Amino acid sequence: LVYHTWNSVLSSRGFPDLILLKGSQLLALEIKGPKGRITPEQTEWIEAFAKLPGAISKFIIEDDLDWLYHTLATKGRE
Repeated sequence: LVYHTWNSVLSSRGFPDLILLKGSQLLALEIKGPKGRITPEQTEWIEAFAKLPGAISKFIIEDDLDWLYHTLATKGRE
């Protein structure tokens, strides 16, 4: 399952770009472009999700896409 806020105007500031669920695995991801800046609100959300047992919560950039594909392909099969 994938959740992505298409228009964040009325959403909580800093909420991650993607929430993914696969089996019992939760990924909370904030996606940044090459010039993207991390806000304090984004850091607060990513750190809060990271405290959940078994959750993966991080900032990713284009270079991390191989990691994401691998994570999605293997989690739940281990």
